[in-house]
Amino acid sequence: MYDYDDFGVTTTIGDSSFFNEVCYTAGIYDVSTGLYYLNARYYDPNNGRFITRDTYRGEINNPSTLHLYAYCANNPINFTDPSGHYSQAIKEPTGIRIIRGLVNSVLIGAAIIYNGVTWVKATVAKTSKKYTYYKAMIKDYQVYMSDGISKSAAISRLKKNQDVWTKKKYNAFTIAKAATDKGATVKGPECHLKNKNGKQIPRFYYHYHARYLSSNRV
Repeated sequence: MYDYDDFGVTTTIGDSSFFNEVCYTAGIYDVSTGLYYLNARYYDPNNGRFITRDTYRGEINNPSTLHLYAYCANNPINFTDPSGHYSQAIKEPTGIRIIRGLVNSVLIGAAIIYNGVTWVKATVAKTSKKYTYYKAMIKDYQVYMSDGISKSAAISRLKKNQDVWTKKKYNAFTIAKAATDKGATVKGPECHLKNKNGKQIPRFYYHYHARYLSSNRV
């Protein structure tokens, strides 16, 4: 078991005979340098800073994004940085639990760590004006999103039966249609329902399926 301070400095190592390179916020820890690799950049927990500038230049109306070396807007208790480019607010209580039936996955607050990639619940993720489409994944009927992607990359994901998240219905239909085979039909929009206390409520977002009866969603 490992314990960390707010910025990721290791304070407790439960079993010194066992080393786990996947540590704080699922970052890859480099024992030789004491740095974490957080997908896009290396991070130094001792000073709470990335060691290289962010390629994402921030937003003029959000001053906390303009510091190109800062980690989680200097507030890792309430923010996470799954991409290494910009922080996202965590609005659910922080805790750790193993997701049922999901191998190599851990849920940390509103973020799910799956095979070394951090995915954040779409209901709490902070989207960037830079992107219209995001990688998506559905686990236990929860929608999680990761990196922002281009329109062409979104279409490519659908063709590979992978999921995409976008905010607007028009954008969803556009890429679903583009990914649909000639002569096939886009299915949707649809929203699967579940029973809760005798009431039918949405299981997750309204979505389209490309190529009819495919397993992809947008």
